[in-house]
Amino acid sequence: AGNVALSVQPIDSTIHYGFRVDIANNNFNLDRVDAPGNLLAVNTSGDVGINSTASFRFNTVGDGSHAVGYDSVVDGSFLRGQNGMRFLTGTGGGTERMRIRSNGQVIMGNSTVFASDSLLTLRTTETVGLSLISTSTTGESFINFGDAIDINVGRIYYGHSDNAMRFRTNDGLRMLIASNGQVKINTTVSTQG
Repeated sequence: AGNVALSVQPIDSTIHYGFRVDIANNNFNLDRVDAPGNLLAVNTSGDVGINSTASFRFNTVGDGSHAVGYDSVVDGSFLRGQNGMRFLTGTGGGTERMRIRSNGQVIMGNSTVFASDSLLTLRTTETVGLSLISTSTTGESFINFGDAIDINVGRIYYGHSDNAMRFRTNDGLRMLIASNGQVKINTTVSTQG
């Protein structure tokens, strides 16, 4: 195992902590001595690991509203910000590239301006685009419009096998723009144009 460098046990507590160097992998560890388990480890590259029931808290140890951690109940990592999360790139103060507001809205680009009735807003000072790219030449790229009864009652989709754009409303194909530019509305659609 390792060599205990320092052991601490408060007089009025049954909890016992130990700092040690793990000789097997050269990690510096913080352990619970009274209930064996690694609480924190730092490896020689400076990577920090915490156990699966812990999280980093940003204001105080008990503040669950601003944290990064792992939730073993849902088996996943989490970022938590009480009033939303900001994602920045660059040096110094950085430049905000994306924000998730506390109501779930996602704003990419200029995060101070957003469509209040939209879950996703993409904004920039010049041209803005959204790309749906498939690595398959036989699949589809699509946008669904749905409700509580039907998740794709309306759909715009592009078929990569015939390079045609299709428009569906009320779960039915209503219009097709074929690869040769021919437009078909409310007719039986043939991929042969």
